[in-house]
Formats: sequence, C-alpha cells, structure tokens
Amino acid sequence: GGSFEDLHRPDALTRGDIIDLSHVSELDKKRLIKHALFLCQPSVNESFSIVIMEAWQLGVTVVVHADCAVTRHHVLQSGGGLYFGSQEDFCGVLRRLHHDADLRCKLGQAGRRYVGERYNWEAVLQRFDRVMQELLESPDPKSDPEPDPDPEPEFEPERSNAQGVKEI
Repeated sequence: GGSFEDLHRPDALTRGDIIDLSHVSELDKKRLIKHALFLCQPSVNESFSIVIMEAWQLGVTVVVHADCAVTRHHVLQSGGGLYFGSQEDFCGVLRRLHHDADLRCKLGQAGRRYVGERYNWEAVLQRFDRVMQELLESPDPKSDPEPDPDPEPEFEPERSNAQGVKEI
C-alpha cells in the first residue's frame, strides 16, 4: 500500500470504488493480481517494475504510463499490455480492456511468454555471461592509453626544503 497524497485528491480514500489494502502478504498480492482484470502501473519513474513481471507470470495484462520509457518498452517488446499518455487515453484503455476479455487474455499470455523467455534464469545468466565476457575481452584503458594530441608539459609542484627555501 502507498499514500494517495501524490494524487492530490483528498477524497480518494472515501470513495467506494477505491480500496486501500495497505500492506499485503506475497501470497495475497499474487491472488489479487491473478484475479484482476489487469494491473495498472502508472508510475513514470520505474527502472524495471517487478510487479509488472509478476503480473505477466500470472498471465495478467498490464497498463503503463507512456512517459515511463522502461515500462513502455517492456509493453511494446512483449505485446503484454497497453500504455496511456493522457486521461483520455487512460479512460479509453480501461474501457477497451474492461469490455474485451479476448484482448486481455492475448495480452496477458504475450506478457507471460516474454517473462518466460527473457527473464528465466538461463536467459538472465546467458546475458550476464555475455556482458562479463565482453568486459574481459575489452582492452584495459589504463594499459594502452590513447596518446594525448596536445600533452601538457611536465610539471613538478614546488617543494620546501628543510631551510624553508622553495625548490623547483
């Protein structure tokens, strides 16, 4: 659960169609997602969004904000959901998903395939190994530096000797 303060709608918790569940167990979270028509992740500040992957593992369609490049990318790559960029878009997406069970099913299954293919352990470890191999094979920038086309003259800072006389 989170706070509704960022919505700038003080009546959010008094509405009958909004239920603040506060914190729920992992099991309850999975049950809630599994039985949802779709999962809406409207954040524009995501770097991955585990809850989207969890929804797709359960075959549930997701709806994301168009201004979040990461979640929009996942939706476009997977075909597992829809995105919105305005209140009008959001209402249209909600209406479409509410009335089209076949579309929800197709999107949710596409998301499930995406997670299954891209984020299973073997796929993740293969990408990790590939990156590590590229790093190991890349030249060490410290061992073979590019020559400076306009080198600075060698300079030794001033030092004081025991008698206080500055040496150069």
